[in-house]
Amino acid sequence: MTILNRRTILGAAAGLPFLATTTNAAPAAGNTISALTRSETLQAYVKLLGDLESRTVYTWFSGHLWGVVPDKTPIQLVSIEGLAKNVWRAEGDQVFTQRSFDIGFFGDPNTGEAIDEFVNPFSGETVRPYHFMYGLSPRRYSEAGVQTGKVTTPINPHWVESGNQVWMDESFVASVPNPIGPAKWPRESAGDTFHLGSTITYVTNTCELLDKNRTSVPYTLFWSSINSWEPWLLMGSAPGHVMWRGTGRKLLDIAEAPARIRNYARSVEPDYFDKEFPWEGSRSTWLGFIDERNPAPAKREFD
Repeated sequence: MTILNRRTILGAAAGLPFLATTTNAAPAAGNTISALTRSETLQAYVKLLGDLESRTVYTWFSGHLWGVVPDKTPIQLVSIEGLAKNVWRAEGDQVFTQRSFDIGFFGDPNTGEAIDEFVNPFSGETVRPYHFMYGLSPRRYSEAGVQTGKVTTPINPHWVESGNQVWMDESFVASVPNPIGPAKWPRESAGDTFHLGSTITYVTNTCELLDKNRTSVPYTLFWSSINSWEPWLLMGSAPGHVMWRGTGRKLLDIAEAPARIRNYARSVEPDYFDKEFPWEGSRSTWLGFIDERNPAPAKREFD
């Protein structure tokens, strides 16, 4: 799962029992990730995240959103569940592009069913979760790195090998101007600056990743992100933050995703599965919130 929306910011523990693999043999001596050339690293990176051939792959993920306030016990606020649709294209010799379209919802922390309101335990106020939908502009992958817009970042994966398994960690931190500023949105905004820090870990089978006959490999992912308050929680500038935590897996067949998330995706975007690009351009959950919501009325002081 790629969130400055949730995907880029879209787990950091190797819960290996969840890993789907088809081979259990350890890699042959010398056949290790650390020995890859730059070209082979690009191939392994794209094979893990997507597909070396033109193909659409999905990531299904689920987890919980936690609230953390100083001197109080952290609280599991709501569940999260989502799909990331990734359209991969082989554009030429060692050049690949990716477009991502992510949809998901917040749910009851016990049942996982989507909810449209719940009581914020920190404030005692009924709030309305703003379900998420976002899509990134194309990314270009080559031996030069990952190009997003005019910025190219070198591909330098952090691989960790253990027996027949390997995982790759990717982390991201940023403090950015908050598009939901406190002047207009005093109850929604956590401040002029939005802070975030995210780690994603992809776990797969080493032999499959190094197999030159494979164009794609399965992964299990673990994701955690520590961010400023979500605007719909109406926490304003109260001390504290949220923590996103999710677990997911790569799907080459969308039928492997639970019916609940497939039905939800169709309900909010009917073309999500039928069109290669279900929408044009970029979508942002932040901008959607600004367009669809109005500032909340004043309320009593935060307790």
